[in-house]
Amino acid sequence: MALTGQHVALVNDLFSAGKERACGETYNSVLIIQRTRQCAPASAARQVMNLIAAIHGNSSSCPRNWPRCLTAGQRPSASVPPSPCTWPA
Repeated sequence: MALTGQHVALVNDLFSAGKERACGETYNSVLIIQRTRQCAPASAARQVMNLIAAIHGNSSSCPRNWPRCLTAGQRPSASVPPSPCTWPA
């Protein structure tokens, strides 16, 4: 069960990194890696994807196109909301 929780948390961090960056949040694995390792957002996202792959015991479980989508602040095939800090009602 612990691995499932780690997987869910890391995937959530990948998809919410753009919004959390825009809102000034700091508790996101992508943002923490970017800050502590002083790397680009795409590199930090790739490192988180590698952590997810390690949970599953392989390196091919994450789509290659995620970093581009995530660093643009959006999910694949989804548009960016007008205000990334606005929570749905």
